[in-house]
Amino acid sequence: MRMKNIFNGSPPMGRYGYAFPALAGLAALLLGVLIHASYPHLKPVLFSGENIRSGSFLLAGVYGKAITWDMPLYNTLASLWLNLGISPFYFLLASGAGMYLLVFFTAARLRGRKAGAAALALLVVFGLTSGRDIEQMFYSFFLMLSLALLLLRRRENTPANNVLAGLAIGASMLVRTPLFLLPPLVVGCDWLCGAGRGRGFLLRSAVFLAASYVLLLPWAAVRYPLTGKISLFDDRRAACNLITTARGGIYTIATDAYRLAPEYSGREMEYFFRQVKAAPGFYALTVIRRLGRIFLFNPLVFGVFLAALWA
Repeated sequence: MRMKNIFNGSPPMGRYGYAFPALAGLAALLLGVLIHASYPHLKPVLFSGENIRSGSFLLAGVYGKAITWDMPLYNTLASLWLNLGISPFYFLLASGAGMYLLVFFTAARLRGRKAGAAALALLVVFGLTSGRDIEQMFYSFFLMLSLALLLLRRRENTPANNVLAGLAIGASMLVRTPLFLLPPLVVGCDWLCGAGRGRGFLLRSAVFLAASYVLLLPWAAVRYPLTGKISLFDDRRAACNLITTARGGIYTIATDAYRLAPEYSGREMEYFFRQVKAAPGFYALTVIRRLGRIFLFNPLVFGVFLAALWA
């Protein structure tokens, strides 16, 4: 069975096509307010103390190694939000409403407004039972923004759309860095699929790649005097992921990962490649186990997604 390419083309939105997502987003926003008001016994939505600490240091211009532990965008905005005296719940609500709009827009662009409405309904159902992790919601917004703009870039591969898609991916990396290798992968897929190999293709690809990483350059400049090395990543989360993955862990650990490889402190990338080179089969099995665990987080959602790809 051949997998459909669901990303080619998009049904027209119609004269009032953009009114529906605006109303849907407003409905989602009101739903969140009602849920919050109706269930006062729910655990309060709070920012993590560690996030607030490093974000506050950045806002105050106090540069210490603590600010290099995590990527800066979420921490800084969360700290600014609290400094403005606004409840963290409304930060969660704003991120969620933005993500809901993007889910509808993306699904509607792929398969029309009915598909958008169905995707939005499923998101509301699963979203109400998936917890209230503020950082996860914030990051999910940037993932959906990247997807929506990549689809726009695929439909109209203009320099402007390349800039927008690249900046969205770059912004997501200022929250977390899993999409770090996505831009060259996208360009490579375009080249293999025959999207173009002339001067125009090279120019658009260069614009896309530059836009994807340009937002990380100020972060690297801030980090360099503190760490003495050029790095686009955070010090804690990326290192923890690399070390635990190399050791076969499915989940990261809530402690100092360098205890697993104390002799490689600050050289986690070297440790990762050494471990993978020594046991590539073990690493491949770890990747499969991780993917399987992700699927088990919500088998119904991923099952529907796979069914849609193969339908």
